[in-house]
Amino acid sequence: MRQIIADFSRLEEREEIGLSILLGSENSRPELRELQENEEVLFIEPENIQAVGIARSQTRAQQRYWFGVITGPIEDAPALSA
Repeated sequence: MRQIIADFSRLEEREEIGLSILLGSENSRPELRELQENEEVLFIEPENIQAVGIARSQTRAQQRYWFGVITGPIEDAPALSA
């Protein structure tokens, strides 16, 4: 399963897609261009928390924005090894 860095401080309930994290636009985060609509992903905030979800996109002002829709429990993320 692909892992995507996510800022869980951007987690909110969005009317159109539910509990989700704004991941950013493809212009600001080129790695998001590799995502597929409804792909299952592990969203992780390193050394903090993580959650399984699906990738969803929306086009706004001619830019594609990606969201992480949370489908599983939010859990502690494993610590990074040195």
